[in-house]
Amino acid sequence: ALPPDDIERIEAILCLSTALDCDGQHARALALDQEVLEAYRKLYGDDHPETLVAAHNLGHSFCKMGRYADAEAIHLQVVEARTRILGAEHFATLSTRCFLAATLDHLGRLDEAMAIQQDVYQISQRVLGAEHEQTLMSANELSLLQLEQGQFEKAAELQRSVAAIARRVYGELHPDTLSGLVTLARTYNYQAKFAEANELITRVAAELCRVSGAEHPTTIRAMWTKAASLRQLGRAADALGVQRDALAVSARILGEDHPTTLSYLGDLGSTQCELGLYAEAEAAFNRVFAHASTAHGADHPETLCSKGHIGLLRALQGRVAEGVEILREVRAGRTALRGATHYSTLSIASCLGEALDLAGEYAEAEQILASTAAAWGAVLGKTHPSALMTSKCLASVLRNTGRLDAAAEAAAAVLAALEAAVGASHPKVLSTKHLLGSIASRKGDHTDAVAALTPTLEKAREVRGKEHPETLSVATTLGEALCLAGRADHALPLLSDTHASLVRAVGGAHTLALVAQSVHGAALLQLGDRAGEAILRTAHAALVGKFKPTHDAVVRSGERVARWLHVHEPAKGSDGAVGSTPAAEK
Repeated sequence: ALPPDDIERIEAILCLSTALDCDGQHARALALDQEVLEAYRKLYGDDHPETLVAAHNLGHSFCKMGRYADAEAIHLQVVEARTRILGAEHFATLSTRCFLAATLDHLGRLDEAMAIQQDVYQISQRVLGAEHEQTLMSANELSLLQLEQGQFEKAAELQRSVAAIARRVYGELHPDTLSGLVTLARTYNYQAKFAEANELITRVAAELCRVSGAEHPTTIRAMWTKAASLRQLGRAADALGVQRDALAVSARILGEDHPTTLSYLGDLGSTQCELGLYAEAEAAFNRVFAHASTAHGADHPETLCSKGHIGLLRALQGRVAEGVEILREVRAGRTALRGATHYSTLSIASCLGEALDLAGEYAEAEQILASTAAAWGAVLGKTHPSALMTSKCLASVLRNTGRLDAAAEAAAAVLAALEAAVGASHPKVLSTKHLLGSIASRKGDHTDAVAALTPTLEKAREVRGKEHPETLSVATTLGEALCLAGRADHALPLLSDTHASLVRAVGGAHTLALVAQSVHGAALLQLGDRAGEAILRTAHAALVGKFKPTHDAVVRSGERVARWLHVHEPAKGSDGAVGSTPAAEK
């Protein structure tokens, strides 16, 4: 404990706390801040300027350690005292209000945070000037709130302005300059400027490693932003390695239960989900959701985000009904919290529409996806990848409900725009090519379908991996197109391997595995192998028990049953005896 009259030692510890905070050692800084505040309160009283500085620092440390309720309480006390003693427009008062707004945002109270931060920024500009450190800080914090509100253009414009001033005032390699550029790269990702984001964050991350060290929280944030850029560029496997390294450092430096570490864990789960690593993703999502529910409550943005991840994962795992119900709840929560056209609400609406398509609830899926695609167009533009992927899901619904010409037209438009936006080898492009190939096959253009799907499968294996569920789904579609084109002998080895791989990857009861089993059984029957009958019948029975009769997978499996089991059913003579002529030859 500090002697209350040992002023020099108190000031030395205050300096040490500041240094630790700058070095990213927030837990150690917090412990010292508590000591200093207690000593100053005994020495000077609650309203002394030195005491208020110590309280301000403690509130900031609380926030950095994820103790947001504690941070809010102490910030409110300091704002009240500084406003009363120094005035509402004093630099110190504005500084604490800036941190209070950031804390309220972490607590999920975005509107309150925005109102305070806008006021602080306007006063700072007028009273302190555009180049004052407080003005730059409040501008950066305001841009983060604009980003959260979905005002991406405004946020990017403000961040570029702050970056230009920071370079002039602080220099190119100052930590504050570099930190602002990390935020700008993140905004570029939201704007779908993925190549720009990756180029910027690669340079900034390297500079932060030299300036602040590889394990500084800002450097870790830069690496995480780089991983997001890589993932958006279709390099999920590269992103995964960066995320795992950064997560390990964050857990060691900030703690496993720190909100930042948990946020990183949730993003890691999303990358694992994209790579088909569903079990790992499930563990990550469940941990984040459990912590967010306990710490923040059911309606907090972090809770809803992690719950949405779980809902989509359930659908991808084949637990479609469960996923749909979870996504419905999240959509309602996000609509109440941010409104129906906020980007986070639209994102979850797209996921819900996709899950409803997987569940065979086509009317509702179409209604949600059509309205969401239109809303995306108004919010981000029709060529933003989020808008395009919603339109791609809508094209899938059109295919599954038999409107093949409309589906082909919609999917072709999506493909052209996606290739221009993210390149020909991106997983989203390959997914759309798969959809177009399946539509061609259903229209009877089996040769064209094979020609389109063969290179798509090769590229999917290269980009996603041979065992990824989406790659295996392409293989199933190609296998059936080969069969329908009269090349069942070529298709059979592919279908046999694909079904076995899907059973390993997602389980034999998953829809993808059952469809592959059904197509495999039909291929065997087409080649005269009666072993296919049991395989086809078993798959069809499982699909019938899983979905409504109108579900696309059930309908398609029923067509295979009608086609191949009817063809190979022994014919009966006029006397009722079993003959040898296949029914199809009559």
